Amino acid sequence: MSDEEYVGGNFSQIQIRDNLFDQIVKKVVRSILALNSNNTVITRANLQKLAWEEVSLARVNFSKVLAEADYILKDVYGFELYQLPKKEMIDPNTGKKKESSTQGWILINGITDPHLKFALESQWDVQSLRLFQSELGDQNEDYRNNKLKYPTLGSDEQLVLNGFAIVVMSIIIIEGNHILEHELMRYLSEYLGISVTRPLDVLNLLPVKALELLDKYEYVVRNVTKGEVNHDENVEYSIGRRGKVEFNRDAFIQLMRIIYDENPTDETSSEDAIEREKEFLKMISATLVYTFGPEEIDQELVNADAPTTQPNS
Repeated sequence: MSDEEYVGGNFSQIQIRDNLFDQIVKKVVRSILALNSNNTVITRANLQKLAWEEVSLARVNFSKVLAEADYILKDVYGFELYQLPKKEMIDPNTGKKKESSTQGWILINGITDPHLKFALESQWDVQSLRLFQSELGDQNEDYRNNKLKYPTLGSDEQLVLNGFAIVVMSIIIIEGNHILEHELMRYLSEYLGISVTRPLDVLNLLPVKALELLDKYEYVVRNVTKGEVNHDENVEYSIGRRGKVEFNRDAFIQLMRIIYDENPTDETSSEDAIEREKEFLKMISATLVYTFGPEEIDQELVNADAPTTQPNS
């Protein structure tokens, strides 16, 4: 005799419902991790397909399951579900923007403990060393002018794709959050030495195909419109909703600090260093406003970590 038959009555039905709820929560957690590892935006539709299967949403509430899954993801894995803004699309015929009604989520770092967060972010050093089989830090070679000394790429496709995504998104941000495809290809070819007619190393994809992949993953938005006169296709790129979250304004500022060798100032910094940082933040903010909006950028200037100096008495 089963436990359900023994206890009988309403308690049996509650127990079955609780078991079903727990089973679906576990499936949702596994599904979210799998979708995230494939750079796929998490939606109600794909979770229902992967976790609910034949179970009615009326029997197991979606919002309650998602809340429980979010708790497990943060408590066990250190992740947090982040709801993306509605996806904007452009009608290829009219050129007008329209908003999708589909909700989407991605996983972000949910670790708040500063020591654990530092340990996690420090893994980038290990990953970056695996990118090249030769130790870049030990050789200190100028690879730009000597192709014979180029280091050999490893085989970490995800790491290479992430690097390509950062390069592309940086170019788009610098160009005011919109750039035509032929201009982007010119940037890649002339300034970065990337051949636009040959597959990228490791990824084995032509740059245009890699860009289509970034569009699929929603790091960028690839809009295709037809010209009014000759009806030729115009392809334009902007930053996608996932890109704005994972490569946000703070990440872009940190990248620019590395490129321009601009270290944050503190109370021990000279007046010249403080003024230079203010000018640096002002320049970066003027660039970021087209991607992230004026309100957030103004807040950066208000909260700039550069201390104010008092006039001599």
